[in-house]
Amino acid sequence: MIINKKYQDKRVAVLGFGKTGLSIIKSMLASGAKVFAYDDHHKECPINDNSLIFDSPVNHQNIDCLFVSPGINPQNNNIIKSW
Repeated sequence: MIINKKYQDKRVAVLGFGKTGLSIIKSMLASGAKVFAYDDHHKECPINDNSLIFDSPVNHQNIDCLFVSPGINPQNNNIIKSW
């Protein structure tokens, strides 16, 4: 797993809980980031971490970085369009 301290104390949003999204979530949590995760099926997320926030990061002024899983179509996603 990649741990990057540049994300420590940053607010990052992750869209999608596929393989890529889950890897990013784990890496960002290990790096000390505050992670906002969103997926249409968020109740199925296998990560059990109290610091993980399941929320739609539509207020992007409070987010330092957005990660989008490759399975999400940016043309059909309102969150991405709002950025």
